[in-house]
Amino acid sequence: MEPLNELSPSGVTVPVAVENSLIMKRNVIVCCDDPSRREETDALAHILGVAVITTTETRRSPMDDSAPFYLLVTRDGFALSDPLASREIPFRIDFSSHSANRQRGTGPERILLRKALAIPGTLGKVEQQTSYSVIDATAGLGGDAFQCASLGAEVRMVERSPILQALLVDALKRGERDPSLAATLKRMTLVKSDAISYLERLESASVDAILLDPMYPDAQSRKAQVKKEMRWLRALVGHDGDAGSLLKPAMRVARKRVVVKRPPKAPLLDPDMQPTGTISGRRIRYDIYPPSS
Repeated sequence: MEPLNELSPSGVTVPVAVENSLIMKRNVIVCCDDPSRREETDALAHILGVAVITTTETRRSPMDDSAPFYLLVTRDGFALSDPLASREIPFRIDFSSHSANRQRGTGPERILLRKALAIPGTLGKVEQQTSYSVIDATAGLGGDAFQCASLGAEVRMVERSPILQALLVDALKRGERDPSLAATLKRMTLVKSDAISYLERLESASVDAILLDPMYPDAQSRKAQVKKEMRWLRALVGHDGDAGSLLKPAMRVARKRVVVKRPPKAPLLDPDMQPTGTISGRRIRYDIYPPSS
């Protein structure tokens, strides 16, 4: 099993610290759903520092507000399950899914993302390699990083949550089996680290663009009906209370721009720093900041 402090899947290995300063709002238990993967399950639980149970034991777990999420280890990979939402199917990050492949089209949000990050190239030529480098400093579920890579950029996904790290590694490994995604996924690497610490170790003006999309507080939710995966993500890791501290180190490392993704009516990430430009869509706003070096 791949250690949780390496880059994946490109084969490049960088020693980075796993520094998880997020406060988890609900605990996680690793659940073995496939006896043939019990050894891997135990190894994962040891890395995460959490308990292991079997699928049978989940039925005897308490079903109150303190009930933990289950990180399921199944024959098909890793998935996240919420026992408080028994009618909802487990969630896994799947770059091969229909929803992920739709992102490779020329939809409005994809056009906005390309424009905001100034990724060169022509929409529709998704496999066109560019030398443009992007750091997604708040990778989360990897959706924005996948879009950037499918636009031809070389993308580093930075994620500090060990749970999301495990889900992303699993998604990258499964995605590599899909020939249609091979070129895109080769341009994606996962950095398992706290973003601020990682950026502080990089040289000034060493990356073309940096994307910041921190988890915002509940009060800033775009809609009452938030997608299941985002509800679970918020319940699992809370919001990024230190997100404002990302902006200055990102501006030092970026060669061309830093882009902050926000809900349309959300406040600025740092009220003391004004963006030089804004690109807005119906559901998304991109605040653009210049490099400081």
